[in-house]
Amino acid sequence: FHADTWTARDWSDVIGILNDGGIEPVLGGAPSYDDKAYVKRLDHASKGKRRYVNRVGDTSMAEIMSAIQESSVWIGLNCGLGIVAASQKVPTVMLWSDSEHPIDGVGPPLHTNMKRAWLPKGDLHYYRTLSFGSPDLIPANVASAALEVAR
Repeated sequence: FHADTWTARDWSDVIGILNDGGIEPVLGGAPSYDDKAYVKRLDHASKGKRRYVNRVGDTSMAEIMSAIQESSVWIGLNCGLGIVAASQKVPTVMLWSDSEHPIDGVGPPLHTNMKRAWLPKGDLHYYRTLSFGSPDLIPANVASAALEVAR
């Protein structure tokens, strides 16, 4: 994803940090070939040493919405589910492709202001973003942001 700037190994490292904090993440995704193949890469990168619940491809939209509402924190790529999570005041960490940190070989990035412009300023205390292409986008910072905003 995004020219391999964020890999299954990176997600595995985030999961490991969360596991160390007593958190077992739940993975969600579509029943698509791409999402299922990505989980296989995550399984391989994790080498059986990470604890997570794989719900990729086996949840209805109602179950996904319920899982978001019950989450202590939502972590993922900039997408509709992340926007739903944040707009429902669920602590959210979203990874963005933006104009401040463009990535070679990837289409035009969203303007940097889009990362926060759609969320009221009063709700930003439970919302964090990290940008693809930024040197700050490392597993430790994603996990730290998640633990910072978690309920």
